[in-house]
Amino acid sequence: MRVVKLATAQEILDSSIKKAFKTTITASRKNPLTRKKVIESERIRLIEESITERIDKFLEEYPSIEALPPFKREMLKALVDSDKLRMALGHLRKTEKLVQKIKRECAKKIFLSKDSDKVFRARSQFIARTASVLERVEKSVTEINSASAKLTEIPDLKEECINVLLAGFPNVGKTTMLKRLTGSEAEIASYPFTTKRMNVGYFEKKYITFQVIDTPGLLDKSLTKMNNIERKTIVALKHATHIAAFIIDPSSQCGFTIEEQMQLFNEMKKAFDKEFVIVVN
Repeated sequence: MRVVKLATAQEILDSSIKKAFKTTITASRKNPLTRKKVIESERIRLIEESITERIDKFLEEYPSIEALPPFKREMLKALVDSDKLRMALGHLRKTEKLVQKIKRECAKKIFLSKDSDKVFRARSQFIARTASVLERVEKSVTEINSASAKLTEIPDLKEECINVLLAGFPNVGKTTMLKRLTGSEAEIASYPFTTKRMNVGYFEKKYITFQVIDTPGLLDKSLTKMNNIERKTIVALKHATHIAAFIIDPSSQCGFTIEEQMQLFNEMKKAFDKEFVIVVN
């Protein structure tokens, strides 16, 4: 899932100020004070416009939680605190409006100024107040970017494919099976290794495309006690599975007995109304 990263508040402010002061502003006024007022009013407008445009563009491109399909929406909730994310995005929207308000107030001060010093003071005040507002939103920007990094772990699944989900305990060979079926070069280690991301590969059979999803290993525990990594598998089982291939390691080298593996298989069959196939590795 592609999510755009937002620059830090300080980076947004610095680039906006730099852009405004690099722009040539002309004012065809005979009175020097009036000319300064026009130039500085335009300068703070350029700074405000650059900041709000950048925030507005980011908010427009950021995926709406409510508009996501069920698989991605539940996957998002498994990976991040969606309430905190909503609050952070809301804080960013309020910041955008607050910067616009500060610009209007300082532009009015510039217009009413009686000398050049007051004009420059009003412009400096705008920059200082805007910097303070952006500093307060920095925590929300960090929260959003942290969530964005996790959202990139959600795969973009093709809807027209038959989905085959590889499930089972950790280290039973799901990633190796993915590579054998699809040629996908997912990370495979010679030592016990648990997949943390969902890897996806494809193969065709009789003109049908199969989408094979390698999921993080599950442990035999209740759904409420599962960590975020394990919840990815549960969400994929609910929303993105036509066939679940449950991988069994008969050698028990994965660290779990056949009895434990079969117990997990039976519990998954009861919990999910899906077509299950046992694959002995």
